[in-house]
Amino acid sequence: MNNTATYKKIALYCLLIALINTKVVCGQGFLDFTTGTSTPWTTPGAVTQTFNGIGTPAVSVAITMIANAGTLINDSPLNTSRGLQLSTSFGPTDALGSNSMIVLITFTPAVNDLSLVLGDIDLGSLIPGGGGEFTFKDAVSVAAFTTLDAPFLPDPTRTQVDNFITQQSTGRNFNLLGINPDGTDNSVNVVGYSNESVKTVVLTYSNISPGANPPLADQNIWLRSMAWSGIIPVQLMFFRGKAVDNQTQLSWATATELNSDFFEVQRSLDLINYESIGQIKSAGNSRTKIDYKFTDEAPLPGINYYRLKQVDKDGSNEFSKIVAVNVTSNTPTFVIYPNPADGDRIQLRFDDIDLEGIRITDMMGRDMNFGVEASNDNSLTLLPRQRLQAGLYVVSFANNGRQVYQKLWIK
Repeated sequence: MNNTATYKKIALYCLLIALINTKVVCGQGFLDFTTGTSTPWTTPGAVTQTFNGIGTPAVSVAITMIANAGTLINDSPLNTSRGLQLSTSFGPTDALGSNSMIVLITFTPAVNDLSLVLGDIDLGSLIPGGGGEFTFKDAVSVAAFTTLDAPFLPDPTRTQVDNFITQQSTGRNFNLLGINPDGTDNSVNVVGYSNESVKTVVLTYSNISPGANPPLADQNIWLRSMAWSGIIPVQLMFFRGKAVDNQTQLSWATATELNSDFFEVQRSLDLINYESIGQIKSAGNSRTKIDYKFTDEAPLPGINYYRLKQVDKDGSNEFSKIVAVNVTSNTPTFVIYPNPADGDRIQLRFDDIDLEGIRITDMMGRDMNFGVEASNDNSLTLLPRQRLQAGLYVVSFANNGRQVYQKLWIK
């Protein structure tokens, strides 16, 4: 290799490290596995390590190696000048299949904008008379999740810092495959999840060869560092809804909370316009699972769409996924939406009611005159002859001698 190429490689690598270290200056998360750091792999050969209080706000990072006995050799995992060294020797009876080992990384709480720096994903030498087989070919699969039971996150981005390393194939996992030999062990890949919440990362490291009976060889790979921009204030584990006795029961749980204030429950008929139907005070700060429940006692007939608006103490907020609940009833029902309404138009969603029996009365029992603007989708609009003043009213109808009513607030 000529000096110019060497200097270019060194310059690119230094630029990479400088960019990652910028996160430290900003008080973000950074975990460096090269020697001389404040967070080394403290016990050589230990297959589990937890790093507490990393970054600002503080994050815990738990890392576990899963492999057959004897797969990790030479006191690996071990801090070296290149990072956390995973020195492996795969055997022909590897119970994990395909001669592989797994590195499980879990963040508590979940983090944003995670990037991983991986080194020495390369190709070995040809075996004389081996029919085109190599002594090894590194393959690293990267999978990330918001929670362990969540789907894979979309394919991440990859930055190649030198000209040795790999080609990539994308799909459910993100795969890095060694295609060039790297005698200096300096190859670098940066895998990043931009604008994503990451709770768990699974690295699967394999030693493969294109032949039918790949030869086995000891080989190394390095996890150099990890960086992230911040944590997820509230990590929602799930949000579910079901119809029970003409009501909707909603439930959700959080894995972590930081400065959370409350959850606002919102409902919609059309996935466009949402109304608030209640609030639940949140725990505020927690690193254990917390369950929440909310009952919509007067859902709209048919399909109701619900979402959560999670609000932090500083006023920032984010929305959950949307769940759909189909509410059916054997008795005629109707719901006013939005409620509170203005005094000019009152919208109803109904199920098998007699339009001629509808009444609007004030709290003194006086009838309010109105017209009807009907449609063919089980909804209608009541148009008061005179604009209703702010206050509480009752919308009702009689059905087989039974009075069915809903409270109407005019704002």
